[in-house]
Amino acid sequence: MNGNLLLTDQRLVFDSMKLGGPFVIKTIGAVMSLSDHYVALTDIVEVSAVNKRPTVINQSAYMRVDLAYGSSRLYIIQASLYSKRDKNIVARDDAVTRIAEAIKR
Repeated sequence: MNGNLLLTDQRLVFDSMKLGGPFVIKTIGAVMSLSDHYVALTDIVEVSAVNKRPTVINQSAYMRVDLAYGSSRLYIIQASLYSKRDKNIVARDDAVTRIAEAIKR
């Protein structure tokens, strides 16, 4: 599923209706329900970069969001639809930094 990852002052939002923006991402796992698109910042206990070996086809960077109620979400981060791995890592690291700062507030 492609879309934008949006950080507000209260939530982390996955907007699957639009493409483009600072982060074009896909989520890994089962089909997401509507509630899976919104996470309150107070429910996030940790956000981290995940190192996975790139392949010729998959140049994405990964980010994990751990939630207070024991589950986690793994996001595939891409700077743009066809970006190379180095740009995806920069976009992922920026997202991790911004989310980590937001959950400290």
